[in-house]
Amino acid sequence: MPFKPIQAAVAILVGLIIWFVIPVPTGVTPEAWHMLALFIATIVAIIGKVLPIGAIAIVAVTLVALTGVTSDSPAQAISDALSSYSSPLIWLIGIAVMISRGLIK
Repeated sequence: MPFKPIQAAVAILVGLIIWFVIPVPTGVTPEAWHMLALFIATIVAIIGKVLPIGAIAIVAVTLVALTGVTSDSPAQAISDALSSYSSPLIWLIGIAVMISRGLIK
């Protein structure tokens, strides 16, 4: 699947609008609002099929670590970004998807 620059631009634009243009609602921390911006941009990229979903996921995790939306410490931000991979539930879902794809083929 080739890179789709128009869809990528739309996803980035949506994320930047949420991050910089829309004011942070009362009761929501700026870090949580920025995390929402990254999440929505990731969903838009997945819907637009900018890249394969695995590549989009890696880019999203990298952006969470690089932007430091979860922590001021770079080491903690990277740890937070990768923490969900230690959950057995994530691996169960991934393996179930791979098995179902194998059964379909």
